[in-house]
Amino acid sequence: MADFVKLLKQTNALKQVSLDKKSDRLSHAYLVLTHDKAYLREYLKVFAKLMLCKEKEFCDSCRLCRQINEEKLTDVKFFPKTVGDKITVDDANEIVTESFVKPYELKSKLFIIEDICDMNQTAQNKLLKTVEEPPENTFILIGASSEQGVLATIKSRVKKIEIPLFEPMQLFETLIKDCPDEERLKTACYSYDGTIGGTLALYGDDKYALAVSLAESVLVELNSSKDVLSVTNKITSSGVKILDFLNALEVLFRDMTVYFNAERLIENAPRTQYFKKTTGYNSPSALFALTKVSEAKKREYFNNNDIMLIERLLLSILEGKYKWKK
Repeated sequence: MADFVKLLKQTNALKQVSLDKKSDRLSHAYLVLTHDKAYLREYLKVFAKLMLCKEKEFCDSCRLCRQINEEKLTDVKFFPKTVGDKITVDDANEIVTESFVKPYELKSKLFIIEDICDMNQTAQNKLLKTVEEPPENTFILIGASSEQGVLATIKSRVKKIEIPLFEPMQLFETLIKDCPDEERLKTACYSYDGTIGGTLALYGDDKYALAVSLAESVLVELNSSKDVLSVTNKITSSGVKILDFLNALEVLFRDMTVYFNAERLIENAPRTQYFKKTTGYNSPSALFALTKVSEAKKREYFNNNDIMLIERLLLSILEGKYKWKK
């Protein structure tokens, strides 16, 4: 699993809870917002360790931290109990009932709700009183993959903290140990939505790897208008999603633009040698191509004719190559 703790420590979300702990003013209920539904449960474990570990922040090595990681600590209860299940009205009732039971081995109890957006309105309403005024030494940590999925009455009773979307290079530096294909990872980091879960899903998608290969073939095989038809057919018949192809091509031209403007800074980057072998491009034509790919991405949402979209894009890229030909 990706070592994301260092990434979280850079966020105001973790810093805020750390400050609350330091000043002995932990909120009775936190709402942790993140778009990363795939990693939400793991993020909540980090906040749980921060709140309960005896260390200044959390050690991640003591028995308490280890048992939170393994979801085996008696006084820290996760809902749903099984990953992937929905949180039911019965679960909400259990939280309410169990909140009045004294802690077994800690000084406090913590209830962790993985994604409240998976609870229907009835289940959320069951929690209102407990969220507003939990019994003494009881804390509630609520995760949410979308603020729109949380009842306003719940939001008004909690302290809201938000995990932001991460920058591509932050994701790259975090995931590189687990993802050895640097170019594939870099493309995934720049192409997705700023989340660890989404980036890893894209990195592991063989179809997306094919999209990257098709994007690279544009640079090698598109040399004249005679090549437009064959390259278009190659792309549209591949089975790759057009948006995935456009994302991969956008990353490629972004890297090329950097290469032409700061070659010395990235002399050892994997794609530097690749760009040196590519003919017909320079800084203006690479930037022009990047602009045209961005425009094509916008049109893709409203265009049902993929062949026409790709042909138009490839002709535009050629136009830029010849306009700023050395």
